[in-house]
Amino acid sequence: HAESMGAHARHCEGLADLEAAMEWAQGTDRTTVLTINTDAHAWTPGGADWYVGAPEVSERESVRRAREDQEAFRAKQRQGV
Repeated sequence: HAESMGAHARHCEGLADLEAAMEWAQGTDRTTVLTINTDAHAWTPGGADWYVGAPEVSERESVRRAREDQEAFRAKQRQGV
């Protein structure tokens, strides 16, 4: 599906393949999707993680600073095509 939308795509057979694919993806000129089969019922010792942004509006200085840091970091990320 990703390729039909103009992205590069590669399936990885394992962690060693994933590492090589990540290096390849960083050198591509557009959005790249890497897939790997996982066990839906197994968890890593670290648990789960996902991106949660800082609020855009806050009266707290620490939250405003966190938002500024977040926006500066995201400005450095490659944007999808």
